[in-house]
Parts: sequence; C-alpha cells; structure tokens
Amino acid sequence: MKRNAFSLLVLLLGLVLFNSCKGPVGDPGPMGPQGPKGDPGTGGSSTILSTGWIPVTKQQAISRYDADGLFIGSRFTGGELDKLSQKILDDGIILVYNRVAGSQSINSVPFTLDMNYKEAGLQLSYYFEALPKEVNCYIQFSKKLADIAPFIENEEYRIIIIPGPSGLRMKNIDLKDYEAVKKAFNLKD
Repeated sequence: MKRNAFSLLVLLLGLVLFNSCKGPVGDPGPMGPQGPKGDPGTGGSSTILSTGWIPVTKQQAISRYDADGLFIGSRFTGGELDKLSQKILDDGIILVYNRVAGSQSINSVPFTLDMNYKEAGLQLSYYFEALPKEVNCYIQFSKKLADIAPFIENEEYRIIIIPGPSGLRMKNIDLKDYEAVKKAFNLKD
C-alpha cells in the first residue's frame, strides 16, 4: 500500500515538473513561397459561374403547384448551369438567392417565411436541389390551402456556382449575405 502511494506521488510530481518546463521561444522560421494572385473578378484563380436573376411569375408558380405534395417546383437549366458538373457538385459550393421581383430584399435559400399573419399556422419553406446541369427550387407549404394565390408573388432566383478546391480564398465572406458575395466575386446584377 505504501509503495502504491509513493509511486502515485512520484508520478504526479513528474507530471507537474514536465508540464511546467518551458524553454525560450525560438526564432521564426523562413517565409514560405508566395502563392499566385488570382483575378479579383473571379474571386481568385477559379472561375465563378453565375446566372442573372431568373424570373418565375406568379402564374407560372401557381401552375406548378403540387396539391398532394404541398409544394411548387421550378426547374432551371441552360446557360451557366450547363457547366454544373458532378465534380462541382462534389467539391464546390452552390448558392441560390431569391427575391420578390424587383425587390432589394434578397434571401439566401434555404429559408422559411412565417405567413401566420395572413393564415394561421402557414409557413413557406424555400429550398433547392442541385443536379448536373440543373438546379430545382422549391416552395414547400406547411399546410393545404384552398387558394395559394394570395401567398405567391412574382419572384426571381439567382444561382452562383463556386467550383471546388482551386486556390479560391473565401475567408470572411458571409455566403448568406448576397451583397457580400456579389462584392467578393465582383458580380453585377
């Protein structure tokens, strides 16, 4: 018993001594090689792909309403979306933004709108699905409505595609903030 207590005391003393030992701070190491500078218009050495604002009219949205699934779906293809590959889906970032047509208020998809002020218990959830060469955007209703028309407006979507590892620096960019993304990648509306 005495031997176990002595061994424990030696072990604790050893841990305290080794943990408190510190030597002088050494000189800094040599500077590493400077990486290549990218074109600020593309956000680095990677090419950013971006659609313009794609309109979806109220009439189009209403005609696409699936009453059984309680959702509206809009499929976007062509143009820059033709460059959306499986590799980009695996390694890159897909950003989708939404706004009421002509509005300055822009939402990062996914997001949820609480419409309780118009209809008790109603929420509209916006989300998207990206596939090679297409992006599908959805509006999911939290409950069945006899008429969805009062809750739908002319809307616009913008899709920004950032390919995967390529030296692109994205620190301090709030990807939910459309204006910050637009500024960082020198995008025009």
